[in-house]
Amino acid sequence: MGKNNMVKKGEQTEEKIVEAARAIFHEKGFHGARMQEIADSAEINKGLLHYYFKTKDALFEKVFGIAFHKMFGIMANAMNSDLPLPEKLEKFVGIYMDVLAYNSFLPVFVLSELNRNPDKFIRKIFSVSGRPNMEPFFNQVKAEIAAGRIKDVDPRKILMNTMSLCVFPYVARPMFQAIMNISNPEFKKMMQNRKEEVIELITVMLKP
Repeated sequence: MGKNNMVKKGEQTEEKIVEAARAIFHEKGFHGARMQEIADSAEINKGLLHYYFKTKDALFEKVFGIAFHKMFGIMANAMNSDLPLPEKLEKFVGIYMDVLAYNSFLPVFVLSELNRNPDKFIRKIFSVSGRPNMEPFFNQVKAEIAAGRIKDVDPRKILMNTMSLCVFPYVARPMFQAIMNISNPEFKKMMQNRKEEVIELITVMLKP
């Protein structure tokens, strides 16, 4: 086998491991996931898994980094686009909630890390993806306010409220499911419907 083919096969194996790990972290969280289970899902032996990722922490950091890089990219692309403000917010909510649904382990992990060591965690996530530039979005909101199309509201609050409405159900998911006695498929359906609900809430909040 040529060197290029070996490199390509190695990359494919790593991608397979990462996707298997993402699915298991999504289902069971960091603490519930087991390296043997991840190896079985990736259809490799545990020794090969440890060749690529020596510890579960290292594997989780890889999965986390990919997810956060994608999430920050979505924020930047949506908020810095030339779309009108209502369409921009609708696009942001839709894609952001899709990322959360695909990586539901993220919110609880982020909350845990922010409580444990916020400065270190912030440095780590910005080293992975860089700080998103929100200034174009903030300036667009200010222009909409000046034109009288939306009420006078701090642009930072719009971003904070929008993200909070999207992410909080995933943070409190076990509590919500226990209180409302809903299954995982029912929760997933509720989150799909929530995209429109979040947009409606933000629209009402911005109405002049």
